[in-house]
Amino acid sequence: MSLTKTERTIIVSMWAKISTQADTIGTETLELLSHCLLVTLAARFPADFTAEAHAAWDKFLSVVSSVLTEKYR
Repeated sequence: MSLTKTERTIIVSMWAKISTQADTIGTETLELLSHCLLVTLAARFPADFTAEAHAAWDKFLSVVSSVLTEKYR
């Protein structure tokens, strides 16, 4: 995946707003975000979202949540 310069600018700008509030984001929020992403993937790609894909995405999102939780503790 590669982002265009415009896409990078948008993401960096939004992340700057989010990261200033990162200390107010609890672990339950990250778990909810992970769940929302899983549901979205399953809804958008039902044929590809097998049990194996679900497990892989769940594992990946758990790691992302753990890293973010540690970073903003």
